[in-house]
Amino acid sequence: MSTPRKFLTSRTLPLGAAATVLVLGMAACSTPGSGSSPSPSSDSPSPAMTTPEPSATTPSSSPSATATPPPATTTPPVAAPKPCTASSLAASLNTAGGGAAGSVYGVLTLKNTGGVTCTVTGFPKVELVPGTAAPAIGAPAEQDASVPATTVTLAPGQAAGAQLRYSQAGLHPDCVHVAAHQYRVYAPGSSDPLFIPVTVDGCSNAAVKLLTVQALKAA
Repeated sequence: MSTPRKFLTSRTLPLGAAATVLVLGMAACSTPGSGSSPSPSSDSPSPAMTTPEPSATTPSSSPSATATPPPATTTPPVAAPKPCTASSLAASLNTAGGGAAGSVYGVLTLKNTGGVTCTVTGFPKVELVPGTAAPAIGAPAEQDASVPATTVTLAPGQAAGAQLRYSQAGLHPDCVHVAAHQYRVYAPGSSDPLFIPVTVDGCSNAAVKLLTVQALKAA
């Protein structure tokens, strides 16, 4: 006959063994199953969504094209006035100054009648002629250096003047008299003549100096 098993009860287990059995049982109940995983708690905070900071714009490393500066504006130099020519001048003689000791003094005037500014410098050439196309009578006017030669700028309508002295032919015993009806005048540097009517006697012999002229100055 078999011997019947005896079931251990709390009454039959010692007190310490009963406590051990109870702890092991509780631990087994709290151990999760091998196929299960803890579900996330709905109270867990979701990760914060952050907006990335815009990165600073990095300038291009390639060199920028260099702008070509505009050409410098220069003012062209103003051309100096050219010498006056006969085509832009009118000649006249004013003898209102009178005379003394057999001489007649007058002011020979050259006026700019053109439309462009021009200049006269120095002494005009003056001679007596019987007519516009005739040769000169005697010597041309001597230059009187008591007035220095300067450049006179004549705008349209302006004039320059020079003193002209005429010594009467009758004062020169060796003068061969020839009637003169024109003063033939050349502006300084010009080869074209201007004419001023006159009625005097000239001397055909060039050794006799009847005329003396000063340098032109602003009138």
